[in-house]
Amino acid sequence: FLTIRDLQGQLSNGERCVKAEGGDRLTIAWCEMGVVKGPWSYDASSRQIVNGDHKKCLAVHPDTRALTLMSCDAHNLYHEWGWSEITREDKILD
Repeated sequence: FLTIRDLQGQLSNGERCVKAEGGDRLTIAWCEMGVVKGPWSYDASSRQIVNGDHKKCLAVHPDTRALTLMSCDAHNLYHEWGWSEITREDKILD
């Protein structure tokens, strides 16, 4: 479960962020303290998560099933993600 914080582009799970290290390589690292901005955005029309720095999309590698960056392809199901906004009014149910 990943979130883009405050719609400012930080792709994270708690205090850990997804970072593009170059090429198609992604790493999970501690988020930079006090920073909530980043290069990630969600394109609702194509259902893709785009890294603006590398101009590539978050994808699942079809062979290894690992997260990776790939050239965006609107017809590739490995590039599609479901996304919904969580607002302060949303309630967490036990």
